[in-house]
Amino acid sequence: MPVKKSEIAGIVVLYNPDNEVIKNILSYSSQVNKLYVYDNSDTLNSKLIEKIRAINNIIYITENSNKGIGYALNIGASKAKMEGYKYVLTMDQDSSTSPNYVEELLSAFIEIQNTGLATPFYQNKYGTKKSGIEKYLQITTAMTSGNLLSLDAYDKTGNFKDEYFIDYIDIEYCLRLKKVGYKVIQVNTALLNHNEANISEKHFIIRKVYPYNNSPLRFYYKTRNYKYLCLEYSNNFPYEIHRERLFFIKNVIKMLLFEEKKGEKIKMMLRGLKDYQKRKTGKLQI
Repeated sequence: MPVKKSEIAGIVVLYNPDNEVIKNILSYSSQVNKLYVYDNSDTLNSKLIEKIRAINNIIYITENSNKGIGYALNIGASKAKMEGYKYVLTMDQDSSTSPNYVEELLSAFIEIQNTGLATPFYQNKYGTKKSGIEKYLQITTAMTSGNLLSLDAYDKTGNFKDEYFIDYIDIEYCLRLKKVGYKVIQVNTALLNHNEANISEKHFIIRKVYPYNNSPLRFYYKTRNYKYLCLEYSNNFPYEIHRERLFFIKNVIKMLLFEEKKGEKIKMMLRGLKDYQKRKTGKLQI
């Protein structure tokens, strides 16, 4: 049986957004029956909130503090499950979609057995990624933004790790999906315009490289949570963890070569490593 829009909800997580978020939300809000907007902002923008609330199928949620991405995703997924939805679309505030986006993602669940999560082909402003010629590609991990998650799979896999707070929540969840027998399918015909951090283009010898320019605080979470990921999954997924290790090292090298605030970022990386050794989780208390 074809899946109806009435069976699909969405969750978008906000953090100090600007007015661009309205355009992004409108690109996919009509493709789901209900969209939960969870606002993690430090300071709430009342004028922007009014505009968000004015969108027809929006449920706006805030707890007046930053609870982290995992917590917000769990709130949205739990509400969707309680209200009888079968799928939930997970979005970042910096992403926008094409008109038939959700329909394209849904096709993976219909055509490929044991699909737990369907993910798009990501496009950024530099066009650094190229899609394959095949419509479907089974992959291991995907970013949070733009995914369609089966709530049956969420039931069996469990909650997103809110103790990570931010960073590696998506990678960890995909590995856990795979561990319990689900597939992560990239749908190359579903196109997501995604602003990856503060990505920039730099020239290094004879090639172009693309540093992400994350904040020092993000380097704390990336370091700490990467270590937790290795601790939990090195035995079951050695290849995937090796790949993540290479990706982590490359990003650190790009930071050292091209980014500002190197000293602060190194300091926060060391703090993240120290807190991992102390087995600290959750939001960093500064």
